[in-house]
Amino acid sequence: MKLALSVVFLISVLSGCAVNSNVPPTHFYFGSYATTLYEYKKDPSEQTRNAHIAELRRIISYSGEHNLITPPGIHAELGQFLLKSGDQAAAINEFKAEQSLYPESEKLMSLMIDTAQG
Repeated sequence: MKLALSVVFLISVLSGCAVNSNVPPTHFYFGSYATTLYEYKKDPSEQTRNAHIAELRRIISYSGEHNLITPPGIHAELGQFLLKSGDQAAAINEFKAEQSLYPESEKLMSLMIDTAQG
């Protein structure tokens, strides 16, 4: 009886593992986003800002090259940095890219575009 229960338990555990192994991998690539953002927030210098902007651009580039979806907020955050640096046209392009990828962001991105334009 103990053997039969052990076998049933083992089968249920293994079948549970098999189900979990079929979970599709994430379709987002975050690269070193968390690290560069943390460094920028901890020490908001031009060097850490530029490193974080470079990482945002790298995430967008890598995602495009590997047919992945750019994670939510990446284009919008890059747009914010571009807007603060005075590059309104590039900022608007990033806001539009965010809006295109994530239609639920339309109201916020429209507000950001209006802000950038005027």
